[in-house]
Amino acid sequence: AGDVYGEKENYEKGTLYFERAFEVITSTIGEDNELAAKTLGRLGVMYEKQQDYNLSSIRFTSSYKTYEKVKGREHLDTVSVAFKLGCVMDKLKTHVTAMDCYKESLRVRKLLLGSESEDVATILVKMGENYSQRRMYSDAITCFEEALDIGRKIFGHSDVFVADVLHHMAKALQKD
Repeated sequence: AGDVYGEKENYEKGTLYFERAFEVITSTIGEDNELAAKTLGRLGVMYEKQQDYNLSSIRFTSSYKTYEKVKGREHLDTVSVAFKLGCVMDKLKTHVTAMDCYKESLRVRKLLLGSESEDVATILVKMGENYSQRRMYSDAITCFEEALDIGRKIFGHSDVFVADVLHHMAKALQKD
């Protein structure tokens, strides 16, 4: 039911159903399982949609720790949550913590998917944005350049992703 309400953008009701589901899961099969981790991740998304970034970060952190126990650090589910946590930490202006999340997600995705995947390019863009927010423009430009190279290889030169990266790069270059 939580997913249905989420799709209908009724995040408050979706959150209630996911919270109840988490209670049932933990009371019946415990906290250290994939279903609990997945539900915590969905709660993180629901709270993020409601702009409750503190609760979102708490739920994503719990989801990450649970996935880490159940699936290990080098699993796509684990680093998917790490990436989402990074995005929320950026919204909370805790940019160093966000960068740690992005770096872990990048490391594992490169390991599992190769260094020229769309996911890797997306993470590099987020890292560039993070560096830009901290006025570390040369680091931002490096990330944007790498993301741009990957984006051009995957999508070609005339793609929205490529245009978006070029836009971010131009802003960073303007301030550098």
